[in-house]
Amino acid sequence: MAEAYAGLAIYNWAQERGLDHRSNTPEIRAQFAKIVEEYLATDSQGSVSQSDPAGPSDIAQSFIHHSAELDRIGRTIAILEARRRSVLHELEQYRAA
Repeated sequence: MAEAYAGLAIYNWAQERGLDHRSNTPEIRAQFAKIVEEYLATDSQGSVSQSDPAGPSDIAQSFIHHSAELDRIGRTIAILEARRRSVLHELEQYRAA
Protein backbone atom coordinates (compact mmCIF):
# COMPACT_ATOMS: atom_id res chain seq x y z
CA MET A 1 0.00 0.00 0.00
CA ALA A 2 2.90 2.32 0.74
CA GLU A 3 4.19 1.91 -2.83
CA ALA A 4 0.76 2.74 -4.28
CA TYR A 5 0.51 5.85 -2.12
CA ALA A 6 4.05 6.84 -3.05
CA GLY A 7 3.27 6.31 -6.74
CA LEU A 8 0.50 8.89 -6.59
CA ALA A 9 2.56 11.22 -4.42
CA ILE A 10 5.59 11.04 -6.73
CA TYR A 11 3.36 11.84 -9.71
CA ASN A 12 2.20 15.07 -8.03
CA TRP A 13 5.70 15.87 -6.77
CA ALA A 14 7.20 15.43 -10.25
CA GLN A 15 4.42 17.44 -11.94
CA GLU A 16 5.05 20.38 -9.59
CA ARG A 17 8.70 20.39 -10.67
CA GLY A 18 8.10 19.81 -14.38
CA LEU A 19 9.66 16.33 -14.25
CA ASP A 20 8.50 13.08 -15.80
CA HIS A 21 7.48 10.81 -12.91
CA ARG A 22 8.25 7.75 -15.05
CA SER A 23 11.91 8.61 -15.48
CA ASN A 24 14.36 6.59 -13.44
CA THR A 25 16.58 9.43 -12.30
CA PRO A 26 18.36 9.38 -8.93
CA GLU A 27 16.25 12.35 -7.83
CA ILE A 28 12.97 10.55 -8.60
CA ARG A 29 14.17 7.31 -6.96
CA ALA A 30 15.32 9.14 -3.83
CA GLN A 31 12.07 11.06 -3.51
CA PHE A 32 10.03 7.88 -4.04
CA ALA A 33 12.01 6.09 -1.31
CA LYS A 34 11.56 9.07 1.01
CA ILE A 35 7.78 9.11 0.46
CA VAL A 36 7.53 5.35 1.10
CA GLU A 37 9.62 5.69 4.26
CA GLU A 38 7.50 8.58 5.54
CA TYR A 39 4.30 6.69 4.81
CA LEU A 40 5.52 3.59 6.63
CA ALA A 41 6.67 5.71 9.59
CA THR A 42 3.27 7.42 9.92
CA ASP A 43 1.15 4.34 9.19
CA SER A 44 0.16 3.12 12.63
CA GLN A 45 -2.12 0.43 11.24
CA GLY A 46 0.66 -1.52 9.50
CA SER A 47 -0.93 -4.87 8.70
CA VAL A 48 2.45 -6.55 8.39
CA SER A 49 5.07 -6.20 11.08
CA GLN A 50 8.34 -4.58 10.01
CA SER A 51 10.32 -7.36 11.71
CA ASP A 52 8.51 -10.26 10.01
CA PRO A 53 8.79 -10.73 6.26
CA ALA A 54 5.49 -10.88 4.44
CA GLY A 55 4.55 -14.32 3.20
CA PRO A 56 2.31 -15.14 0.21
CA SER A 57 -0.68 -15.48 2.53
CA ASP A 58 -0.07 -12.04 4.07
CA ILE A 59 0.28 -10.43 0.67
CA ALA A 60 -2.88 -12.08 -0.64
CA GLN A 61 -4.88 -11.05 2.43
CA SER A 62 -3.57 -7.50 2.17
CA PHE A 63 -4.48 -7.37 -1.52
CA ILE A 64 -7.99 -8.63 -0.80
CA HIS A 65 -8.38 -6.20 2.10
CA HIS A 66 -7.22 -3.21 0.03
CA SER A 67 -8.69 -4.19 -3.36
CA ALA A 68 -11.29 -1.41 -3.28
CA GLU A 69 -8.60 1.21 -2.61
CA LEU A 70 -6.38 -0.24 -5.32
CA ASP A 71 -9.29 -0.12 -7.76
CA ARG A 72 -9.94 3.53 -6.88
CA ILE A 73 -6.25 4.34 -7.35
CA GLY A 74 -6.32 2.65 -10.76
CA ARG A 75 -9.39 4.62 -11.83
CA THR A 76 -7.85 7.86 -10.55
CA ILE A 77 -4.66 7.23 -12.49
CA ALA A 78 -6.66 6.47 -15.64
CA ILE A 79 -8.65 9.70 -15.25
CA LEU A 80 -5.50 11.75 -14.67
CA GLU A 81 -3.78 10.17 -17.65
CA ALA A 82 -6.79 10.93 -19.86
CA ARG A 83 -6.72 14.56 -18.70
CA ARG A 84 -2.99 14.77 -19.38
CA ARG A 85 -3.46 13.35 -22.89
CA SER A 86 -6.29 15.80 -23.51
CA VAL A 87 -4.15 18.77 -22.47
CA LEU A 88 -1.24 17.57 -24.59
CA HIS A 89 -3.56 17.17 -27.58
CA GLU A 90 -4.89 20.68 -27.06
CA LEU A 91 -1.34 22.05 -26.81
CA GLU A 92 -0.44 20.34 -30.08
CA GLN A 93 -3.44 21.99 -31.74
CA TYR A 94 -2.31 25.42 -30.52
CA ARG A 95 1.24 24.78 -31.69
CA ALA A 96 0.01 23.78 -35.12
CA ALA A 97 -2.11 26.93 -35.41
